[in-house]
Amino acid sequence: MKSKWTADGGPMNFQSISYFIVLAREKNFTRAAEKLHMTQQALSASMASLEKEWGMPFFQIGRASCR
Repeated sequence: MKSKWTADGGPMNFQSISYFIVLAREKNFTRAAEKLHMTQQALSASMASLEKEWGMPFFQIGRASCR
């Protein structure tokens, strides 16, 4: 089976994409982290890494939520 690749040519991290989906549904880092059974800091780091990998921000972060 062929591997999936990112825009920069590296292998795609499917775990980070599944985190992204939960965060997009919850629109809140704390609630998403709770659903994923991880810390908010770990989720934030994963999203920062994914954004860097793709070269664009995915969310607008506000005081109480993200869009």
